[in-house]
Amino acid sequence: MIGTFTRPLIVPIVTGLYSGFCPIAPGTMGTVAALLIFFTSCALFNLQITQLELIQLAVWTFVIGLITVSIYLRTHASKDGNKPADNQTQIAAAGMSNGPTPPLDRKIHLDPKEVVIDEWAGIFTALAFVDYRSALSTFVIFGLFRFFDASKIGPVGWFERLPGSFGIMADDIIAGALAGLTFRLVESIQR
Repeated sequence: MIGTFTRPLIVPIVTGLYSGFCPIAPGTMGTVAALLIFFTSCALFNLQITQLELIQLAVWTFVIGLITVSIYLRTHASKDGNKPADNQTQIAAAGMSNGPTPPLDRKIHLDPKEVVIDEWAGIFTALAFVDYRSALSTFVIFGLFRFFDASKIGPVGWFERLPGSFGIMADDIIAGALAGLTFRLVESIQR
């Protein structure tokens, strides 16, 4: 189990301040929570975030996600989601197998529904491509990001199949980048 010191830190981080426990569309709710926290912080502290700072925010969210999701998977990955994982599952969850991966329940390679820190990193990546101060741009980038993340088109699906926390986190970064590039492409065509 997660230790008494780390549990109060790990669970709120990986679940996007518990937004991942929403029973309906936890990925979408996690993305909405990220946007609400981002825009509330900008308004409260009068922040003018640059594209470079958004990229840095996405990278830091990605790194923190890699670490915390890895801990979460090693301590929670099991068939019923309540028992600590066995050694075989922990090795696969951390992506640390030295040889062929032993046969496991495929669930370990999937993104647990409650883990939404990856959505946070992905939407921050997507926001770096747009003027987030425009409500229309933010709405469109949100829709594009959710489309690419949910559909797992091309490289998003390829990265999702990578083992452990890297696969969980990387597919959303790719979805965010594809959403941003699509937005920019459509924007350039319209000019």
